Amino acid sequence: MKTLLDAYKYVFEKGRYYYELYEGCTTEEVRETGESWIANGAKNEDAAVAYYPTELSCLIEGLSRFIAGRLGA
Repeated sequence: MKTLLDAYKYVFEKGRYYYELYEGCTTEEVRETGESWIANGAKNEDAAVAYYPTELSCLIEGLSRFIAGRLGA
């Protein structure tokens, strides 16, 4: 859970906007970074930003149920 929450925090703080994530990098450097990531297998753990959409959906559902239960809804 901590790994996922850390990833979501990073996405929110650094990955919201392309220019924030790659500030100070040239277009060529960004392209080379992407090509290198793909050439190495495009693994989530090697990505600059990983979203984990399925896990996020499950987390939202679990939190929604938890909150609804606490509110008696």
